Amino acid sequence: MATGYLQITPFDGLFFGKGRPFSIGDESWTEAELLPPPGVVWGALFSQLWYRDNNTPLDALKIGRIMLLGENVTQCYLPAPLDIFIEDEVRRHHHNFYWQDDHGFLTKREEQNVLLKPLTDEKVELPEGYLLSVGSLEAYMGAHEDFNTLELSNVQEIVGQEFKIGIGRDAHRRTAEEGKLYTVHFSHLQPGYCLLVEAEYPDDYPDSGILKLGGEGKMAHFEKVEAQTAADVKAVLAPRLPEGKSDFFKLYLTSPAYLDKQGHPVFLGNKPFRVEGGVTGKPYLLGGFDYKQRRPKPMHYVAPAGSVYILEYKGNAGPISTQQAQSELGYGEYSRGYNQFEIIPYYGDKG
Repeated sequence: MATGYLQITPFDGLFFGKGRPFSIGDESWTEAELLPPPGVVWGALFSQLWYRDNNTPLDALKIGRIMLLGENVTQCYLPAPLDIFIEDEVRRHHHNFYWQDDHGFLTKREEQNVLLKPLTDEKVELPEGYLLSVGSLEAYMGAHEDFNTLELSNVQEIVGQEFKIGIGRDAHRRTAEEGKLYTVHFSHLQPGYCLLVEAEYPDDYPDSGILKLGGEGKMAHFEKVEAQTAADVKAVLAPRLPEGKSDFFKLYLTSPAYLDKQGHPVFLGNKPFRVEGGVTGKPYLLGGFDYKQRRPKPMHYVAPAGSVYILEYKGNAGPISTQQAQSELGYGEYSRGYNQFEIIPYYGDKG
């Protein structure tokens, strides 16, 4: 097995449906995502093995983070952490962690009446729809108050949108049916951009090729990233970790993560951490399609990439280092692109 990066460059606009059924009719719109879910990317890449041998084990290909990459690593982006509170689209604020004494803030679980309050009294918004330059990852991890030095970009500056009209056809006569118009929402990367995927693959995985990505039969070109570019990306994705030990940590999801019945990431189950608070996006349902069974997969709720959770370490070791926290949670493990994260000590006001 080899570990490296795979680069995917679409030929045309792409369609990533949200998995919700829609009826074909006048003024009917399909709902779509701007960026592909990790399972779609994994499936497209795995197809290169499956077409050669449909008995290929599913763990023959594993992927990690999925990023947007421009002409060099200075244009490499991850979904922005949602705890960067934006004021007037210019100033950015960190937050403090407050225990609420007012019974009006008490939650169902004891001692979890927590508020993450921005360090400003002005109106703020979450950076939903923004990307964080990986070159700013170290600055984000080391910041306690000031987020103004971070490089954020609106995803729509890199991923454009286009709309195309479709029409239903009679299955037997192959002719257009009256009143069966619908609109399809496509996304397309700006010139010079591609998807960059961390991957572990067999030694004989193709160096390059063509694959189908998303719905509507759209195609893309893939290739292994050359050694120098891979080394540059790997270096910028390995920022210096904050030193010291802590009881509290900030968990920043860089990909969607499956949720349990309590609304917490499943991969935190049976781990010595308790979720005390967070800044999360709206959970949504995510499924997929099983090619072997030829049927849709069950849908599960996921937390969107960029969601942030504040964790308290509840193990017996006392305060632990960031490296120990990474080890406890399985940092850097590849699978199908979900449950990817960064974790750092959290120093907000916990008084």
